[in-house]
Amino acid sequence: MIRSRFILLFSFGLPFAFATAVQAESDESFDANAVFTDASSEHVDLHRGNWDFGIHFGFAKPIGNRSMSIAANNSAFAVSDPGSLGEDEFGENGLPLPDLAGQTQLLGDMNSSYLVGAQLYYKLTPWVSTGLEGSYAIENSVDITVGGPFLSRIYNTHYKLHGTQFALALRLGDWIGGIRPYVMAGAGPYLASEDVTAELNDPDDPDHPPIDAASVSNLYMSMIYGGGLDFRFFSAGSVGIGIQYQRVLRPNSNWQFLIPTARFDYHF
Repeated sequence: MIRSRFILLFSFGLPFAFATAVQAESDESFDANAVFTDASSEHVDLHRGNWDFGIHFGFAKPIGNRSMSIAANNSAFAVSDPGSLGEDEFGENGLPLPDLAGQTQLLGDMNSSYLVGAQLYYKLTPWVSTGLEGSYAIENSVDITVGGPFLSRIYNTHYKLHGTQFALALRLGDWIGGIRPYVMAGAGPYLASEDVTAELNDPDDPDHPPIDAASVSNLYMSMIYGGGLDFRFFSAGSVGIGIQYQRVLRPNSNWQFLIPTARFDYHF
């Protein structure tokens, strides 16, 4: 799948959080109270480096319009029982057989998703940085409200959305003591992958795999705005909290997400 290639972007950053060991002067011993140190400490200076790279974790909550729609192939019903291909499962259960050569338009409401991401910034001036931000919404499940035969009692149907965003970003903010308040804005492509699977619910023969009924990927333009606070952590690292507003520009109706995040950065 297309989205699997993007997940790799974030995987290589995961060891980062543990890579920033405490750098103690040779004539000093480790002091647990020095993890969050005073800005005047000689061996802790985040102002020296121009780059910072990090990862973030969050929760993407849709706001405003949450409606989703996709055309699902009824042909999935014909192969839902691998042991009896083409069998009329609807007729066996006293239900009308849909047109197996046609499609059913599914409608639903999007739910929230966990999100992982990474960021890389270069400091142009003490208060201005530019860089890249990327994120992957792991899975937005969709509550199907209109589904025709896909909502019949003999099928378990799942409608899911996965979203990947890349954005060129501008960040404003500098360290004030051991704290960096910041605001940011960015824009870039958003890859939305929608999938529908239908699984036959047969108590007499429960071994039925989910069958793909629809799979669609679309590329949209998107924007992000946000802000937060970073706190110095060890000699070359920081941890932070932030919140972002993400807007995905679609032809008829935009998607909007509110995303609180926890962030971990390495400065070099």
